[in-house]
Amino acid sequence: MLDKVPLELFDRIASLLSQEDRVSLTYVSKKVYQRTLPSLYGSIYLNVKQYFPSDLDRTLGTRDWSVLYFTKSGDNNTVRSIANSKLGSLIRSLRSKPHHLPSLIRRVNCTWHLDKDLLNQLVNTLIEFATNLKIFEDFLDERVATKLSLKGKQMQSMVVTPPSVLPTAPATNDYFARMEVLTTRYNWDNIQHLTLHVNPCTFFPHLEKPLKIKSLTLNLRPDTLGGTFLHQPLYYIFDTGVLETLELLSWYGPDQVEFSLYELWSLEEFYEFHNIREFTLLSLPADRNFLSKCIASFPRLQRLKVDYMLDVPLSALLVDSLSRLPCSQTLQDIDFKFEELDPPLVSIHQDEVSNFNFNVICKCPDCRDTFQRVILGKYFACKDSLIIQDFSDVEARNFTLQLFKLYPILPYTHFVDRNPSIGFYCKSLEAHAEKVNGLLGIEPGHENQVTTLDVLRLYHMHVHSLKKSWDFFLQRFPQLKFVTLNDIPTKVQQVDRQQKCNMPVFYSDGYKSNQVYELVDDESLFD
Repeated sequence: MLDKVPLELFDRIASLLSQEDRVSLTYVSKKVYQRTLPSLYGSIYLNVKQYFPSDLDRTLGTRDWSVLYFTKSGDNNTVRSIANSKLGSLIRSLRSKPHHLPSLIRRVNCTWHLDKDLLNQLVNTLIEFATNLKIFEDFLDERVATKLSLKGKQMQSMVVTPPSVLPTAPATNDYFARMEVLTTRYNWDNIQHLTLHVNPCTFFPHLEKPLKIKSLTLNLRPDTLGGTFLHQPLYYIFDTGVLETLELLSWYGPDQVEFSLYELWSLEEFYEFHNIREFTLLSLPADRNFLSKCIASFPRLQRLKVDYMLDVPLSALLVDSLSRLPCSQTLQDIDFKFEELDPPLVSIHQDEVSNFNFNVICKCPDCRDTFQRVILGKYFACKDSLIIQDFSDVEARNFTLQLFKLYPILPYTHFVDRNPSIGFYCKSLEAHAEKVNGLLGIEPGHENQVTTLDVLRLYHMHVHSLKKSWDFFLQRFPQLKFVTLNDIPTKVQQVDRQQKCNMPVFYSDGYKSNQVYELVDDESLFD
């Protein structure tokens, strides 16, 4: 029956499905297989670490992308070997049907640290056969940029790569000359996505008219601050009414920011860009004034991610002030480090003798039971376990530090509905529990052994402890669909006409929200 659905409608259906579901469709019939292939090959996400699907909504991240699909955990060498095998298989598939499969590819996104030789083999294949390739982004290799420039006239994306992966000595005139030649091979009327590892203010010559770029990723690097042209304002280079997506990423270390990067890179000039819909700040020094002015200047903002250098959090006072700006009515996705409104579940009281303190805010039965059975029964079962002798005690017993920093169980997300979640550093629940048992000195099979269920219960308890913070955002930003606080992504769900709650995107199975109350009306009193 699916093979009789009009092609336009079928394409729409496929765009709403997860990658797993689209793969399943290819087994229905030969005709459905042929119809499904464009949605599988159209947008390819090349990942070197495992994809981490959401158990709440399997379509998150793979409605728009097809990933190199592997979810097995293991050591870094094992995962890299699997990733290389998957990428090699993709290349072989493309070359086995050179006049069919490559022509389906329109967009490719890379994650850093892909095998360079394999990546270049893929690019060679696409240059030769991918007649419809439009976008190829997020790579650092100049060889890749040079090869892609052969298709420059048809491309809608361009990456001006750095002189080296990590910033070292200032870039040479020869480097800037090579990058300038690279840009001449593209049709700027087609370019919509631009990634720069140079300072646009001194890289571009004076233009007859601003570039109509829709998406700009600007990498702030100490080695490419200079350029070959006289300084000009950003709004002379980019059309202020066209730019919709802006990502600012710093490559400066904490010891290199005695000066203001915001002034050095003329970032205040982005206040003139009033059509920004998606704004990301990564690894910059915290500057609340810049953030506030940007958000005030972006009245149509829909997605906002802020991840400052040294994990500096945003305060409730700052977020409350942002909620009074026009974009508070349009924001749908936010991702912050945030000063939690309640004390943390576990903290350290420092005095002559340092010890652990607990603050169990949620009084639901599950949280009370987790506190008694898991926290007191396993992590702090010993008589003197509350006393901290050195950092090894903190590493062994601070379960929130373990869950989200030391041995994190959650993947990295960047606007979780738009991009695949990748497990760059995360451990499985099983591996996390095994590590914790080793730190606590608990032998396998012992009655106090920490289990995967214990780890899951601690995670759910922590999400419950953030109730006041979740509600704080829901009350101030009425259009929110996704909220990520302190690296915990949640999806906003409408429970009834009056109530919303935050459901964790990962490990949601068995989660019961403590944000929802049973509503009583006149009629229900007599049920």
